[in-house]
Amino acid sequence: MNKSACLRRGIKIYDDAWHTEHHFSAEALAVWLKEHGFTFVIHISSFLGRGASTKPDHPQFHDIELRSALSNQGIFYFLCMDFGNDLLETRSNPDLIAVDQYGDRQQQYDWYLGIVPNQSNHLSLKCEQLQNATLAIQPDGVHIGFIRWPGFWENWLANYSRSNMSDYSYDPVTLSRFQEDSDHDFDPYDAPRAFAYIQQHCKEEFVQWKCELVLASLTALVSSAKAVCGNVKTAINTLPFFQSDFNQAHREVFGQDIALLSLVVDVFEVMAYHQILDREASWPTRISEDIYSRALGNSEVISSTQLRPWYTQGLHAEHRRRHTLSVGEAIAAMDERWHSPISGRCIFNLTDLLRWQKATDEGKQFCYYLRS
Repeated sequence: MNKSACLRRGIKIYDDAWHTEHHFSAEALAVWLKEHGFTFVIHISSFLGRGASTKPDHPQFHDIELRSALSNQGIFYFLCMDFGNDLLETRSNPDLIAVDQYGDRQQQYDWYLGIVPNQSNHLSLKCEQLQNATLAIQPDGVHIGFIRWPGFWENWLANYSRSNMSDYSYDPVTLSRFQEDSDHDFDPYDAPRAFAYIQQHCKEEFVQWKCELVLASLTALVSSAKAVCGNVKTAINTLPFFQSDFNQAHREVFGQDIALLSLVVDVFEVMAYHQILDREASWPTRISEDIYSRALGNSEVISSTQLRPWYTQGLHAEHRRRHTLSVGEAIAAMDERWHSPISGRCIFNLTDLLRWQKATDEGKQFCYYLRS
């Protein structure tokens, strides 16, 4: 597949610090991004605040102006929406909370509490929200986050065993629906026994069913956006797992079948955060190229990289992640080799970049690298 020039270098904008903390206008930010070589942004608009089932409290300032300013600079704009992570909705509707193979309900972990993708009311709400935001902003693309089965994948480190991790696919709603769609008979309110039955009698059938539900939810979301903005590209954030990692956990646990999703997805954004998963700086390229191969030439791939250490304190300390990232690592992870099938790289995130530039010589060095 030919690479889209607009996907060469991007950045995620997940908050308003560019305005409230760094005092950019929309026009000034667009110029700054252009000067630093950025060709696309992934933006969570205040129309679709992170994890919010209603409009966030802060005003929708500069959203439409930002989209317009970016367009004037030739920067491609992805409107980003989180699908399977919505704390407000989960708190108001406990039936949305996922259940694992041991019968334990998922507990909020840091900022995250996932929602299974087969909840019809939740899907309808998100389709409506995405359509309204797409109509207002008229983006070049829509980026759907958390389009998978729940789980804090960031804790699936290389030295961990899948047998110690939760598979949040065993709530009564999910199991009852699987029974309706198949001819299997088990108690949907007894997760451990249902898990044992599925593992023995219909494991692959259940996995494929989960993957197809993810595809169906994504298709509905995309259709809602295209109904009001017909040419939008579709992107999703993608788990950074090889097929061999944790015995195909990307499919069997999280329901992300890359080949299947490539029927709908134009761009897979791979969350290749090497410090979070305790990998080396060359790993983001390898995992992103592997996902490109699984997309069978149907989709482009962009590889996201982090600029600062994440998840090192508090409840995350037990995982003993590194507390430092060098500018050399950041540059290596941004390796834009022309011969790679990856279409581009994406920085997570703008706030980290601006603060790094302001506070350290390494941050200034990295921004010089971007401008060169």
